[in-house]
Order: sequence, then structure tokens, then C-alpha cells
Amino acid sequence: MAGKSDFRYEKLTEILINLIKDGTYKEGSRLPSERELCRQYGVSRTTVRQALQELSNSGYIKSIQGKGTFVSSPPIRQELLTIYSFDEDMRRLGKTPKTEVLDFVVIAATAKMAELFQISADAPVYRISRLRSADGEPMLMETNYLPAYRFEGLNEEMIQGKSLYGIMLEKYKLTLTHAEETFSPVLLRTMEAKLLDTQPNALGMMVERISYENSRAVEYSKSLSPGDKFKYHVILRNKQNTEHK
Repeated sequence: MAGKSDFRYEKLTEILINLIKDGTYKEGSRLPSERELCRQYGVSRTTVRQALQELSNSGYIKSIQGKGTFVSSPPIRQELLTIYSFDEDMRRLGKTPKTEVLDFVVIAATAKMAELFQISADAPVYRISRLRSADGEPMLMETNYLPAYRFEGLNEEMIQGKSLYGIMLEKYKLTLTHAEETFSPVLLRTMEAKLLDTQPNALGMMVERISYENSRAVEYSKSLSPGDKFKYHVILRNKQNTEHK
């Protein structure tokens, strides 16, 4: 075994990642303590802490104050070339989705919403806040804004435990043609962090989406998730090659 002087934290990081990947440390299981890792690998506590920090930054583990360090769920990969549904994506991955409605109110359209939805100022807009989970683990907080004229009669009871997009498509015969998304890194506030089962000021990702039916916007949403829950995948094509086809 390497001595403390030549055993770099990168090597320990690699060892621990391999143990997580091969199932030695399973999702949700507790890692050995810093002291145990020092003894097991003959390394200094500084080396162990650097390795654990690397694992945390990469989303492999998370620390819970007073409880220890645990193996995280692997980040969920989202494809960005198609309009995706949280419920559908979770089921595709073999997970059980759950949605809790936090708030359902009718508000007056702001100037920004009136312009976006092409409605009059102060026209009614549904604001729906929900907590989305997979296998009991909080994944994201989502707030949707919908123009009431397009979804007349929508109420909280209709969406309890159901897919909002499913209702929009089936009951209201919505035809989603395209959507625009903007991604922004944020620090999660105390209330958001509590609902998402993470630490206040943890790094998160905010995704803003505008969904369209033909040329008209019919939904504006904001989603907040811990930074280690999702990773986004997009295929980039060479513009020059595309133009010469």
C-alpha cells in the first residue's frame, strides 16, 4: 500500500468512484468515516477530505450534517432536443414519480406575462407550484404559469397526483409545437433547500421554459433543482457541414 507521502487524493478519488460504480457502496449507503478511510488506505485526513470533496463536486456523494456521508443517486440525464416530461423521464429510468401540489392560485397577469401570452393586463393566470420527486427523493421544485383562457376550468383537484402536461394535452387538446429553455446557476434559499432536502446556499440549477402552441406562448415555467440531480445532454452539429449538405 502506498505511503502517506506519495498517495495522492486523485488516486483515492478513483478508488472510491470504482467502489461506487461496482456496487460495493450502493446508492443511499453510508461511506466509511474519514478516520476509517485514513486507516484503510494509510493516508492523511487532508487526502481523504480532498477526495471526498471531489466526489461531492462530481455528484457521487452528499454529506448530511450529523449523519455522515452517503452515496448519491446518479444525476439524471436530460436530452435537450425534444420536449420532455418529468413523469415520463422518471418512468423510463425505472423510477416512480410523485408530484405534490404546494400552491394553486389564480393571479392577475403581470405586464411581462400579458406580453408573453398576448393577453390583456390583469387577465387571469394560473400559478401552480409543485414538488417533484422520484422514488421518494425530492428532485425539483416547479412553478408553472398558464393563461386561464386556454385552460378554462383547471383546478387543483384535477392535477393532484397527475401529470400537468398530460391534462393539458388530453383534456385541453393542447398541441405543443416547440419550447425555449434558459439555464441559470443559482444558490438555493433556505425554504427551497429544505423542500429539496439539501443545504441552504447549495448550488442549484434554474430552468426557465416557455412552451408554444404554434406561434403563441401557452406556458411559462421555472424549475429549481439541486446541482447534482440532473445533467443535460445536447448534440452539436457542424454548421458548415450542415450548410453544404
